[in-house]
Amino acid sequence: MHNLVNKPASLTEIKDFLSQPRVTGSPRLWRGRMDIRLLCIKKYGRTQEAIEETLKICADKNLLTEYLKTREAEVRGIMRTLFDQERVTELYGIQMRKEGMRIGEARGRTEGIFSTLSGLVKDGILTVPQAAARMNISASEFRQRTGALL
Repeated sequence: MHNLVNKPASLTEIKDFLSQPRVTGSPRLWRGRMDIRLLCIKKYGRTQEAIEETLKICADKNLLTEYLKTREAEVRGIMRTLFDQERVTELYGIQMRKEGMRIGEARGRTEGIFSTLSGLVKDGILTVPQAAARMNISASEFRQRTGALL
């Protein structure tokens, strides 16, 4: 491993590092150093201000100085893209969680209705055809779906 002060990293190396998955509660290390980008994101969120602060810290600490002199605009673009990708991934995860909850709740309601109707059939309050009609399914399908309950 090289020290960042002595040898700048390649753009690919930086991109690969920044796209690594993070372990919750454990900041990534870049060549033995804490991920400055993470610290800036914590403080400023995924904003242009976080990008500016990250680059300022790099300049102040003499990190990637030569590299940033020639490719600062490119690094800004990559960071902006990574922030956008992280945000999209975060939103997708939230959407999938909500969808999963909605599906789970719907299944739970359906199972609850089947359980209740099955109990009413067992108690002789409803017949299988009557219970099936309440679920808008055939009597044979009702028997099949509630077989373990009846």
